[in-house]
Amino acid sequence: MIKHGKVLIIPVVKPTYSRRLLLPAAVISLIFSTGCVLGNTEMAFSVYPDNIVEQVKLNVRSAKVYRDLDTILIADILWYKPGLKRKRLVELSEKGRITEDEKTNMLAEIDKKEAVEIEFLAGFYTGEKKWNDFDSDSSIWKIRLVADDGSLVAPARIEKLDLKKMPDSYNFTFLTPWRSPYRIIFAKTENLSRLKNPELELQSILGEARFIWK
Repeated sequence: MIKHGKVLIIPVVKPTYSRRLLLPAAVISLIFSTGCVLGNTEMAFSVYPDNIVEQVKLNVRSAKVYRDLDTILIADILWYKPGLKRKRLVELSEKGRITEDEKTNMLAEIDKKEAVEIEFLAGFYTGEKKWNDFDSDSSIWKIRLVADDGSLVAPARIEKLDLKKMPDSYNFTFLTPWRSPYRIIFAKTENLSRLKNPELELQSILGEARFIWK
């Protein structure tokens, strides 16, 4: 029980190897920096995992591309389906991290986007920095979604993300500082409107990979 001071709540997930190394240092740094500001204020940490993390892991597909002993590509892609987004908002609401009005507005936004687009989040590591150009119009990589009729559909847009500006990045454990994060958006055209088991193809002169959700 805390009689004085503030309660600091730090959401954490089952750490990757890199985050196992970073977490202790971050906590120690936080303790010392907070102590300097608050003096003798008592502190407590509530450490809990978010249930959504396990759901995210179930919807991530991975692939690795090698040439001889050289690493060409290591990729993890999440099919960020609307149901997963809704579960995340419900959990945030139940834990008091968003208000009821915020949840309502955000759910409405999810419904709006569900009607017109299909979203994936990706983390890409490439053996050469110049190969990590997935958001470029002249990228060496082609990402295609296989439609119901077997045709290959190009993304409407690919956005490179800033991991430091993603406040909920801890929910996506496959997005590490050593991988470049991207959002991949496909327009929900007629041949993608009934897609239930997405299949992504990633192709280049360096190699290719497939990501299948069943």
